[in-house]
Amino acid sequence: MALDMSALEKAISRKKGLMDKLGDAGRFLKGLVDRGEISEAAVKKTIDELERYTEAVFEDIESTGDKWHRLYRQITELKRKMADAPPPVKRALTAEASVKLRAYDGFQSRVNGLTKNGTAAQVLIEKLHDILLLLKGPMTEDAIDEWTTRLGEAIETRTISDRALDELEGVSKRHESVSEALSVERTEAALDELTSTETHAQGELEKRLEEEF
Repeated sequence: MALDMSALEKAISRKKGLMDKLGDAGRFLKGLVDRGEISEAAVKKTIDELERYTEAVFEDIESTGDKWHRLYRQITELKRKMADAPPPVKRALTAEASVKLRAYDGFQSRVNGLTKNGTAAQVLIEKLHDILLLLKGPMTEDAIDEWTTRLGEAIETRTISDRALDELEGVSKRHESVSEALSVERTEAALDELTSTETHAQGELEKRLEEEF
């Protein structure tokens, strides 16, 4: 049995923000819809594609984590060198640490983005399995509409659960703020902080190195 394409397209369009919630995974749902007919074979093919995609996400997360850890070790080594360095060397090391700390913070947003894409893909896989069951029975417009509603709710619920897990694991507020897109004002504030008086910048940097590394 094939699914009514027009009914599914209408159901998706009625769910405002659904494709945004799906993020990169949304292209797999769009590809399925664009095939013109959603059959059991087409759904299974999309599930296989999504599973390969999530494997790639896992590899990207692992690779990013390795690079993040290498940078952590480099910053730790800088901190050690700064402890006994003469003033000129310490100033140079401070400049290097400032740049590396900025890069270090950027890794959190990368991991958050990968997590969002991977989570959405997993939710879509789960819901596509539900479609396989629905294809065995009558696919009314109400049933299709209910499916798209549940898809949006499942992504939202999973996102909330991930945030709660982060809090339990003690993710700092600083890292949580990095996960959001930086506004112009916040970006300018961050640049101002980095380019403030040398004494203040060095003091803040040393404080962070002491607390975090």
